[in-house]
Amino acid sequence: WLVLLFAFVLLFIRLAKTTDIVRNGPPIGTQKQPYSLGRIQMAWWFVLILAGFVAIALISGDEASINPSLLALMGISAATALGSAAIDTSPATTTTATESENWFLDILKDDAGTIALHRLQIVAWTIVLGIMFIASVCTKLTMPEFSGTLLALMGVSGGTYLGFKIPGVTKSGG
Repeated sequence: WLVLLFAFVLLFIRLAKTTDIVRNGPPIGTQKQPYSLGRIQMAWWFVLILAGFVAIALISGDEASINPSLLALMGISAATALGSAAIDTSPATTTTATESENWFLDILKDDAGTIALHRLQIVAWTIVLGIMFIASVCTKLTMPEFSGTLLALMGVSGGTYLGFKIPGVTKSGG
């Protein structure tokens, strides 16, 4: 089962590279759109929680390892991805198509093409909590219970990211 889980993770990575599953949308002409920070974050938590759940269930038999904080974390990442998609498709949003550079630069750069602090913040906290998650699953065979403070931090990071995506916010000077 662990081999199948590993194969699923590799398949998902391949899909992320070869399809638009975690991009801002389908190609415009021959130009692939950049990777979406919101969708990458949502995929990150989906794969980590699925892999952790399966590993724990197979090794220890615990089939009730998913806790409310992980559901909240998945909800925050889903809301961030949905909010981002809604802002990107709103009539007020006028962004020019930019070609994808690579997934890491795509998620760090804003619509102006510069590395943005609010994007770096959400990426950094997602990686930190992901490392804590992996460590807990690998060393204790348990899913971590993230505190309300850490979940609020992820919510604030997601909200800040969405706020800066709203047309006109970064153009007003600030």
